Amino acid sequence: MLIMKKGHVPIRKCAGCGKKAEKKEFIRIVKQNDALIIDESKKLDGRGVYLCFNSECLKEARKKRRIERTFSIKINEEFSNQLEKAVNSTE
Repeated sequence: MLIMKKGHVPIRKCAGCGKKAEKKEFIRIVKQNDALIIDESKKLDGRGVYLCFNSECLKEARKKRRIERTFSIKINEEFSNQLEKAVNSTE
């Protein structure tokens, strides 16, 4: 019987609810050239903010302005709509 080692599994924390889980279980948001981007590959350069695929987590993150404070940027309505679609698409 062959036993495979899993290796390092990155753990991240949701900006909304604070839940810790594997990186693949979250939406990753990064700032590039003064614009926010949903990083679907989860490999873009730069600091990332992670959110669960849950509308309640998004509401909590918005309420406490966690994304805006992390990146020191105001979230525009276009990105806000993109983020809502991404969260609701897999809920």
